[in-house]
Amino acid sequence: QLFPWVPAWQGTPQATTAMVKRVARYLGADLVGIAPLNPLWFYSHAFWSNGAHKVISFREAAEPVETESELVIPSAMRWVIVLGKRMDQDMIALTPTPTGCAETGLAYSSMAQLSVTLAEFLRGLSYQAIPSLNDLALNIPMAIEAGFGEQGRHGKLITPEFGPSVRLCKVVTDLPLARDYPISFGVTRFCESCLRCAHQCPSQSIPAGPRTWSGPNISNNPGVFTWHLNNETCRKYWNLALGDNCTVCVRVCPFTKGPGLVHDVARAAVAGLPALHPLLVRLDDALGYGREKNTAAFWSA
Repeated sequence: QLFPWVPAWQGTPQATTAMVKRVARYLGADLVGIAPLNPLWFYSHAFWSNGAHKVISFREAAEPVETESELVIPSAMRWVIVLGKRMDQDMIALTPTPTGCAETGLAYSSMAQLSVTLAEFLRGLSYQAIPSLNDLALNIPMAIEAGFGEQGRHGKLITPEFGPSVRLCKVVTDLPLARDYPISFGVTRFCESCLRCAHQCPSQSIPAGPRTWSGPNISNNPGVFTWHLNNETCRKYWNLALGDNCTVCVRVCPFTKGPGLVHDVARAAVAGLPALHPLLVRLDDALGYGREKNTAAFWSA
């Protein structure tokens, strides 16, 4: 117990999960899901910009511990609260310009506040909590296990609500929670026939071929049957681009759309009528979705 003088929260996992999700949404999360902690998704080491690194390990401990060589996550911390922050579709339409790429930075800033504040709320319940952005573990597998969506050809998580236009963070905790479960709504079959992100990727880092079990370089983890990006060429393009990232694959993805009746009907067709996938892509092109917009629209608003 984190604060022995404060009674720890007592409630069923279902009631506790409902409370945590309500708080997370109040704090700014657009998506909230619960996944059991899977050590396979955690990095072997934590690295710093100066080259220093420490092993990430799981073992019995009263609380998270950082030593000279190790980051220890207690074995009792068996749950991950996965959080999604939507990115503004109109801003993403301006990528890869610096104006459009600012949306990514804003999302990360919001995620930092969101994850840290939620972690502090859990500590107030007298439980352990470790907030994390892209560090510590892979976000997309956790988000898939938490029921957010499926992984697309471009390597991004695709959600039913926002497509890939979402950023992810998480909080690891020992608070007993009720898990969510993976969902399927036709993403893999759609991505097999779409190819838009592969064709429009500025660095040609997204494969146009079938899924494989391994990737082209050290930045890929083998053993997962998916589309493996060339993350090295992707990152190099970031360094050459005007903005500090790219996000073109998010902009051009047909799933990057807001709510609306027409879009909901299209999503239903993706899930239930795979024969219509090529037609949906052509309609998307004809209606101008995914095209880069002029930044003047932002500055004149």
